[in-house]
Amino acid sequence: MDRRTIPRSAGPGAGTGTGTAGGPARGGPDVALLFPGQGSQYAGMGARLPAGGPGRDALREADDALGLGLSRLMREGPPGELTRTDNAQPAILAHSLALLAEARPVLEARGARVALVLGHSVGEYAALAAAGSLSAGDAVLAVRRRGEYMREALPPGAEGAMHAVLGVPGDAVARACREEGGGGGRAVPANFNAPGQTVVSGEARACERALSWLRANHPGPVRSVRLDVSAPFHSPLMRGAADRLRRHLDTVDIGPNRIPYVANVDAREYPAGTPGGTIRENLHRQAHRSVLWSRSCLAVPPGALAVECGPGRVLCGLMGRIRPGARSLPLDGDGALEALDRELGRGPEQPADRPAEEEGA
Repeated sequence: MDRRTIPRSAGPGAGTGTGTAGGPARGGPDVALLFPGQGSQYAGMGARLPAGGPGRDALREADDALGLGLSRLMREGPPGELTRTDNAQPAILAHSLALLAEARPVLEARGARVALVLGHSVGEYAALAAAGSLSAGDAVLAVRRRGEYMREALPPGAEGAMHAVLGVPGDAVARACREEGGGGGRAVPANFNAPGQTVVSGEARACERALSWLRANHPGPVRSVRLDVSAPFHSPLMRGAADRLRRHLDTVDIGPNRIPYVANVDAREYPAGTPGGTIRENLHRQAHRSVLWSRSCLAVPPGALAVECGPGRVLCGLMGRIRPGARSLPLDGDGALEALDRELGRGPEQPADRPAEEEGA
């Protein structure tokens, strides 16, 4: 499949019938597309997609690219298999692009302009597929390999961990990791998700020491939740997995993006036409470095509607914390396309139908 002619099943690419993001959409509304990461998956993903629609086509395309029944696993589980990293990552990507394919006619009808794409962790691959840098098939296979390499990254006997730290500024969490994380990056702030929500990742004992230091030294309450994950993502312990992933990415046709995108690793907005080599290196570094999500969301243009394309609505919740008053809307749920159509017709000065409420790590 040629990424330069983005199939309708893969999402809009330039994707709203308006050319690239650099070309205004006949005065239509601006949209930023947000793609969630691991942890958002659930058994039943894709079950509500209409038979014979573009969303189902996107899921079949993912099945064909992987040579396995991913869409059935998404719909039926079992949850234990679905949450396995090498299954969850392609499942989330496939579901994200399927929802975007269903939304494409609404975006086109409203003359919407996709001004920006960004994805949380593995969601960055879906964002780049939507931006035209990756074909949907290459993207789903890449994240399958990414999940496999991450599962295999820790040596025998090593124990990694991830903890969501709530109610504490991110700079305080970063200091705790420096002070008591064991040195050498053995515990690091992995995800800066929103003000007061940071994830610590690394060696299990180093993470515990960092949390203990934080409880002893932070003036306010500290709440932490250990996450049910298979590996300490976005930490230096993933460097081996990242290097294996880079070798796979070197075999993938990654082209210039047609829409500006924000990279997790530096929260920088990369303009349309960024070389594929730069995008490839960003994806390599992203696998073992922090996700700067809170800063990334500041790049969403004022007045743009942030549309979450993927399972759940965690990113809408985070957007509400990062940009109070920003308009956001999830595509996963009954009546989502009707809500999207109404919201695109409102204009930026009017409140959204569905305010963001949920949070997630």
